[in-house]
Amino acid sequence: MIMPNIDVTELDALGSLLTVRAVTWYAVSGMVRKKSVLDDLVAALEDALPFAGASCAHGHHPALPRSGPDAAELGVMLSSHGGRRLYERRHVAGRTAALNTVVCPVFMAEVAEESLKMLRERRETLFGERHTSGLDAEYLGPDGRLDIAWIADRLAPGSRNKTYAGDLGLWASRRYARAEGRER
Repeated sequence: MIMPNIDVTELDALGSLLTVRAVTWYAVSGMVRKKSVLDDLVAALEDALPFAGASCAHGHHPALPRSGPDAAELGVMLSSHGGRRLYERRHVAGRTAALNTVVCPVFMAEVAEESLKMLRERRETLFGERHTSGLDAEYLGPDGRLDIAWIADRLAPGSRNKTYAGDLGLWASRRYARAEGRER
């Protein structure tokens, strides 16, 4: 196995990067709703970005697995010396692309940046600042108090727009807390 300019520690990290890529799909699918998990995945990808700026002479990079389990298997396999040896045997048998094209630092930087973009967008969607002040006009009564009946009607089970319902619930709780003198 010829891997110029990449040491064993970097190879292990590149395998881990591929594993994080596989987990990213799961994390942005809506199944992960803990900010700390998204933060940890973002940090792992940011640590992989020192490979950005590298160059290579490959004409093209191979297609990576498109399914989560297959992508995770590849990442775990490439995260250890023994796994890379197994991968090389598969390459010799003609079943896989050459290892140096798969763990090419240029290619891995692209993979890291794509995954990082997806995770950051999801984290912002779930935990970023949500502007709800536009709801004042619709859901405050003439006396400036919450129109609970109208809010409850809009939040009834079976509501079609869950994002709107979530924003409405957030807005109502903020308004109620403010009215009670509890800004936090």
